[in-house]
Amino acid sequence: MLAGVFGYRTRRAVALNLAISLITVVSALPVRAGTLSVAPVVALLPVMTAMIAGAVSAAYLGTAFVHRISEELLTRIILVLLMVVGTGLIVEAFLP
Repeated sequence: MLAGVFGYRTRRAVALNLAISLITVVSALPVRAGTLSVAPVVALLPVMTAMIAGAVSAAYLGTAFVHRISEELLTRIILVLLMVVGTGLIVEAFLP
């Protein structure tokens, strides 16, 4: 039996992470809108719409994919992705 971080299994941890990220983004919008000008963001509305559409479709396809693979394979895929991101951040720290 695989036990992830804080005792959550990998699938549950992914869902929890997505929920927390959504709450963070949604709560940040009104705070930032109250302190910053929204005008520059309005010009980027088509780009934001495309990114939202891509994220929603990727989440839909990703959910279908995650339910077809084993818990162990999902854990390994997440580990590899985190290692790639971490390596990229370390490399970027040394680049001008």
